[in-house]
Amino acid sequence: MADDNTIGGLARAENVNVETIRYYQRLGLLDEPLRPPRSVRRYGAAHRERLRFIRAAKSMGFTLAQVAALQKLRQRPSCEVGRTLAVDQLVVIEARIEELTALSHELRGWIARCNANQEEWVCPPLRLLETSQATGDGAAV
Repeated sequence: MADDNTIGGLARAENVNVETIRYYQRLGLLDEPLRPPRSVRRYGAAHRERLRFIRAAKSMGFTLAQVAALQKLRQRPSCEVGRTLAVDQLVVIEARIEELTALSHELRGWIARCNANQEEWVCPPLRLLETSQATGDGAAV
């Protein structure tokens, strides 16, 4: 990509919305190129690389604040700080996996109760939800 792409060209090339690019610029994650007099801003390979970095980090579950920290690490590499960020993110992801696994077990139980149900007009799991206290822990099913 030459340094002559507009923001729209960059967005199309990286399959993102123009507003996403502008949002990243407002957050300071992506530099906004200077606008020459009587012309439009032009985006180059460095912008495309930075945008790919942001998207890759987000796909690993990093928040935009963490992405900013990771970008700073690229300028002054520090494996220790990068490792800490990765460990922290792994803890978050593993906690989410545990929550989803527990929910999966609950839903399998729900399905088993429905499969074993002989009365079409009564759904045992729904009955439990209707009569249980709203605890938010999913223990009713």
